[in-house]
Amino acid sequence: MIASVATFGIGSAVAGSSGSSGMLTAGRTIQGVGSARIMLLMEVIVCDIVPLRRRGKYMSFTLSWCAAGAVVGRPVGGAIAQKNWRWIFYLRVPISGLVLMLMIVCLRLQHRAEPTRARALARVDWIGNGIFMGALTSILFGLVFSGTVFPWRSWHVVLPLAVWPVGWIAFHGLDRSKYCKKPTVTKHIIGNRTSIGALGLVFLSSVLTTWFAFAWPLYWQAVFGTLPLKAGTNYLVFEAFAIPSAAVADQLLARLGVYRPIHLFGFLLSTLDADSPYSYPRPQKQLFGQFS
Repeated sequence: MIASVATFGIGSAVAGSSGSSGMLTAGRTIQGVGSARIMLLMEVIVCDIVPLRRRGKYMSFTLSWCAAGAVVGRPVGGAIAQKNWRWIFYLRVPISGLVLMLMIVCLRLQHRAEPTRARALARVDWIGNGIFMGALTSILFGLVFSGTVFPWRSWHVVLPLAVWPVGWIAFHGLDRSKYCKKPTVTKHIIGNRTSIGALGLVFLSSVLTTWFAFAWPLYWQAVFGTLPLKAGTNYLVFEAFAIPSAAVADQLLARLGVYRPIHLFGFLLSTLDADSPYSYPRPQKQLFGQFS
């Protein structure tokens, strides 16, 4: 975790001081590596030290800081971008330094290390992970460059998109074979309908949330010509409803120990649209006044 925060801070410094698009991309890449590791290790640490029944409570508390950053970061980032976009990255450097000092002093984990480094490395499915990362890179390459750098019918796009399902099947096939001693995705994870349904919901919600977070500010700026600050405040319409709902759902799950009623209620809300007299965009529209 300490290395991840340091990586994030270094990436922020590189991106903020960039003098070209290539350097900015490199800084954002380093920053993304650190950020991804922070999010993953944060959940791993909580899951390791907190019992399952109380995990929702602590995860909601931990993720509330992420939610606060998502709410405040959009309008604040938009305001900074209108003045000097470099400070969006520079401000994260001292914050990363402060977090590093707090972790060095306060973070104490009782990690049971493997007897030898070779034994620890042997627990990793190197071939399976290599296939998975190659397939993931393939589909990302095809989707990113399609319609912009290369036309959709170009082999530069068709071939990577065709490689993705082959790699995905090969990855799971290897995990199920007798040759894989330490599979990345064990059988019990996707061995029942509940797990498959939960993973499917997580995938769909992650895709929609990520699309919404990245596309909506760009939509307001590109289509309506709004300034970055205005585009950031428009995003509050989504966060003002989604984040409190997630916190309430976590608390209900921790107290009641059941998840089906929460999912059913969420599906019920998803059936509401702008024409429904009970749809939530109406009070949000009156509250924020961002759709006028």
